[in-house]
Amino acid sequence: MENNENNQKKKRLLSLLLLLIALLLGGGLLWKCNRGTTPTPPNPDPSPVNGEGSPITQHLTPNNQHPHRAYAQKKRERMKVVEQAVKEEPTVQAVEETPVTKEVEKPVTREERKVVEQDEPEIDQEEDVAVVDTAEIIRPSFPESHFRFGPRLGIGYTSITRLGGILESYNVRPHFDMTEKGYVVPRIGLFGEWRYKRLGIELGADYTMFSSTLTKYTPQTDVRETVKFRYDILYTQLLGNVYLTPNIYMGAGVSVAFPFVSRNIDYSTNRNTFYQQVDNLTRYHLRNSLKKRPQLLPTIHAGYQLDNGIQFGLEYSYGITDLMETLPNDYSYNEIKNNTHFVSFTVAYNIFCNRKKK
Repeated sequence: MENNENNQKKKRLLSLLLLLIALLLGGGLLWKCNRGTTPTPPNPDPSPVNGEGSPITQHLTPNNQHPHRAYAQKKRERMKVVEQAVKEEPTVQAVEETPVTKEVEKPVTREERKVVEQDEPEIDQEEDVAVVDTAEIIRPSFPESHFRFGPRLGIGYTSITRLGGILESYNVRPHFDMTEKGYVVPRIGLFGEWRYKRLGIELGADYTMFSSTLTKYTPQTDVRETVKFRYDILYTQLLGNVYLTPNIYMGAGVSVAFPFVSRNIDYSTNRNTFYQQVDNLTRYHLRNSLKKRPQLLPTIHAGYQLDNGIQFGLEYSYGITDLMETLPNDYSYNEIKNNTHFVSFTVAYNIFCNRKKK
């Protein structure tokens, strides 16, 4: 039984081999026949292009072509179509994935051109305004109208000149030494200024003191006499200011000092108490022989203003008239010109400020 099954399998294999050989021989003869045939003339009218863009030739009729040849021709054409479709398939997908859209430029109408032409001058004006604003930032800007008012506080130094000539005569050779010394004094008051651009007018009223000390020393008797002149002063001012920058100014004007204390002279010595009554009498004679007077003082000053309202000022005044007048007396006190030097530094604050800029 097993031998019979083996024989049947062998017969089947042989029959399959013979069938394959026959098919191969038939295919070879067919290929030789197709090569031996003459090529068909080209069709003058090419076939239209298909959806993928590949040309397709027209088929010949059976009367003009052999059946085997027509079959082979159709097979080759189909293979070409398939190959071309395979090659073009990626490009078609890429085009589908990234579609290219072309923007269509719209023609500009006359109305749109008119709108653009009307807008151009406005742009130029804006540019001009920007240039002007930049120039104003670079160039100092002075306020057109400005009024400021506030208190000020400071210190000063005063010195009254030629005091020795009032008490002593230098007609004979003196046998004593005279020394004059000024004092540091306070200053407190109010000020107000009206300003227009670079120019300003300032008014002020302050309390201060004009004070000096005269010391006379006689070596023969070893007596030291000290006379203190001290006047409480109402110090008024009228000044004109010129602003070099919006914050820095210089000015000049006139000040008037009004002394208002009656007992403004003190006299003392280093002698013992036995001469105390004499010293008191000399003090009385001085106070009644020297009369205080208003004094006129030309003034110059400079200052700097901060944006927060604080102001620093430096000022110098010189009294051109007499602060003291010597009345007729029997004590050998002389009428002589006496002047005053007054230097002060102040710090002020603007509690009221009204500005109108350009």
